[in-house]
Amino acid sequence: MTEGMSQAVARVSRVDSEQFGCRVGRATGVEEGGVPELIEWCADHRVRLLVARSRQIRAVQALEARDFKLMDVLVYYQFPLVEKPIPSQSSTAQVRPCRTEDHETIAGIALESFKDYRGHYHNDARLPREKCDEGYADWARNSCLETGSAQEVLVAEVHGRVVAFATVSLREHGVAEGRLGAVSPEARRQGLYRRLLLARMEWSRDRGARKFVTSTQINNYATQKVWQRVGLEIFDSVYTLHGWFD
Repeated sequence: MTEGMSQAVARVSRVDSEQFGCRVGRATGVEEGGVPELIEWCADHRVRLLVARSRQIRAVQALEARDFKLMDVLVYYQFPLVEKPIPSQSSTAQVRPCRTEDHETIAGIALESFKDYRGHYHNDARLPREKCDEGYADWARNSCLETGSAQEVLVAEVHGRVVAFATVSLREHGVAEGRLGAVSPEARRQGLYRRLLLARMEWSRDRGARKFVTSTQINNYATQKVWQRVGLEIFDSVYTLHGWFD
């Protein structure tokens, strides 16, 4: 990005997406006043698909006036790791950091679990369903390759087999974030998702994080019920829109 660029446009990242075969831009924190400049920037940089996120309804309306379409609404939950004790574990499943030999198993769990998921990519009729599915597998696989002191992928084992995984990362200002996780279909209803959620919170607390945050689609009710039972509270929401430049 160049110096002097407005805050709205500076929040854009460009990628040449092999996943969808076109140049994809992603913009966060879009504000109403920055929409015209954002559109111009995308045209200048040959962005074909822009994924725009905003908390402002006026910004959403301004994007919709430019033929953007609403694809999903994310809701964010948080847990104060310092002020509240983390609930005790009820599952006896073994949880450990992922290893190299787990990477393809984790990618496979993601591919199977997120097939036809209700996220913003799957909600865009112009994107191939199979490519959207593969995107979650790639995300899981890449997360395994990026583990380190500030990021981890935890797995749950049942009878010696990896059947679930969850990612967690340290952010700025004492915040840790859980971004991706899934339980293999044949291993569901055993409390493994809750087990990994609490393990991520413990991992975050042990590394000095003061708050754990995570997000999901507004209509992912089952996941939100688990979060609420554990003690997470909703605190934010974000609109996701797609704009195509043909």
